[in-house]
Amino acid sequence: MKKYIPYIFSGLIIVFIILFLFKILEGRGIEVFDDLSYYDNMSHNEYDYPVIKDIDELEEDTREKCLEFLKLCQEEGLPVMIIETYRTQERQDFLYAQGRANDNNVVTWTRSSYHTRRKAFDIAKNEKGNEFGDDDFFKRCAEIGEAVGLEAGYFWTDYQDKGHFQN
Repeated sequence: MKKYIPYIFSGLIIVFIILFLFKILEGRGIEVFDDLSYYDNMSHNEYDYPVIKDIDELEEDTREKCLEFLKLCQEEGLPVMIIETYRTQERQDFLYAQGRANDNNVVTWTRSSYHTRRKAFDIAKNEKGNEFGDDDFFKRCAEIGEAVGLEAGYFWTDYQDKGHFQN
């Protein structure tokens, strides 16, 4: 029996290491910000988290695809306007807090956005009063976006985001 003690001890250490690693991996799947006390110390003023619309703030490949997308949309007479490109993590956190830490509608489903990585942009229809209501407009824009190599949120099934494009 004494000769098996080192093997038993080693086996227990391996089991504890595996359990520890599972705990770490499990923790990565848990949204740390489910504890809404995080939002208590952040401003709920939109002006503290400015919107960035500059295409030059996108990473190079996304910017090139965005420019190609805009060119093709213009050629088809689609009045596209960029309403947001790069988003700071602070702004993403602010948007994520909407509807969770206050009584507003939920406006984003993630804290980890392609916007914060400079790989996404949002559009609207440049028509006053009809910026988001024309489904045919957004569908055609999505088709053009996909044709130039972008992923269009219009086609997402779990959470449709009509004006969102990412690369």
